Amino acid sequence: SVGGSTSNSGTLTASNATLHDLSNTAGTATLTDSTANTLANAANATLNVVRGQIAGTTTNNGTFTAQNATLHDVSNTGGTATLTSTTAGVLTNADGATLSMSGGSASSATNAGTMSLSGGNTVSGDVTNTAGQLTLDGATVGGTLAAQGGNFTVGSNAATANSLSGSGNGTLEGTLSLTDAADTYSGVLSGAGSLNINGGTETLSGANTYTGVTTVA
Repeated sequence: SVGGSTSNSGTLTASNATLHDLSNTAGTATLTDSTANTLANAANATLNVVRGQIAGTTTNNGTFTAQNATLHDVSNTGGTATLTSTTAGVLTNADGATLSMSGGSASSATNAGTMSLSGGNTVSGDVTNTAGQLTLDGATVGGTLAAQGGNFTVGSNAATANSLSGSGNGTLEGTLSLTDAADTYSGVLSGAGSLNINGGTETLSGANTYTGVTTVA
């Protein structure tokens, strides 16, 4: 157990450890089956979390990976964050940053860079795209898919959301299903995929060009 802050600029390996705050300023830090309060990973640094639990915010500006971990909020301010079969709180991905989450779950997600949610991933709240590129491929959104800017793509493995709002354009490669629609979407949906409205009322006011089936249950 380490009671104070830990700073790494070389190589740090911790297994079954209890840390307070970790600042990874350079080099590589790997935490396995460990717990910590907050994590900060600088540009050009690499931070890996395998299983274990992070109670506070993880801030990344370098290369960050989490596998089968339990995280609180993740702020990806730069660089690349890859989450696999991981539970997280609020996900925030900045302009110029890349965040991908395969499997696992999060409470909400906001993207201004490049974000991919796939592999049976579940977001219990809203997913908001303010800019950049958002891809949903086998993902479930418990709240609203808010396409406020940028572009979004529904991959061949489909996606489900409560409702769709905003004016950002979308590409349907697979099927987008809305389970409790209650919004107006003014962007343009294109592609060969389909749109299912399984509940509620969705208003599409844009000049949509997608060629798949539209189903209203």
